[in-house]
Amino acid sequence: MRSSVIVAIFVIALLGLGLRSQSDSKFRAPARIHAQESKATKPPKNPKGPAAPEAEPPKPPEAPPAPAEAQPPKQPEGLIHRDAKPTKSSEPPKVLWSKEVSGDARTTSQAAHRSALEAAARAFGEYLKDKYPGFKWTPTLEFLLDDDIERGHKMVVEEQDEERRLADGEAPVLVQTKLKIELRESHEKAALQEDRKVRVESRLWQAGRGLGGLVIILFAIVGYVRMDDWTKGYLSFPLKLTALAVAVAGPAALWLLV
Repeated sequence: MRSSVIVAIFVIALLGLGLRSQSDSKFRAPARIHAQESKATKPPKNPKGPAAPEAEPPKPPEAPPAPAEAQPPKQPEGLIHRDAKPTKSSEPPKVLWSKEVSGDARTTSQAAHRSALEAAARAFGEYLKDKYPGFKWTPTLEFLLDDDIERGHKMVVEEQDEERRLADGEAPVLVQTKLKIELRESHEKAALQEDRKVRVESRLWQAGRGLGGLVIILFAIVGYVRMDDWTKGYLSFPLKLTALAVAVAGPAALWLLV
């Protein structure tokens, strides 16, 4: 009994010593590694004392600065040449056509002025129709008096009123207006634009009348077919005549009246 107890104590003692040796080895290993790293990082000691500083290479002597006269002059930077804005010429636009017209004598200056403007518009329209065959636009009084910036000034450049007395002393004094109109390139371009608008409107109206005529013809055909079906063919001939009359007279009346 005693021997077994002694053996057990001895075994336990051996186990404790083994565990202690293993723990000590685990703690000593990192310390050794740290010591080795610190030795590797430390610079080696110089037994002979501090090293002498290295001698710097001699600097070459600086060249004396060149005199100001010897330096080449700086080239001026390239100048940016900007095109000057084109200035509007002060010359008046060229006159393409001019006309002096007189209106009818009227009792008031306003009526005489309007009569002269109407005569000028007619003369201007005749000139355009002679120069451009097929010209459709009719000049208006507002066009002659339009003082637009693009055109420079209105076409009427001169205006003069004259009084006329009849032989009868009791008759009122009449006023007659004389006008002078001038046509320039800007006025002509504006007139051509107005004529182009009139042509476009005319084509639209023609297309609309043609479409309306087709609708009337289709309406006559459909009406004839339905009516003939309802009457079961008893009124076929009168219905044909009616449909034919509507199909012919309808488009003709639409073309002439609209």
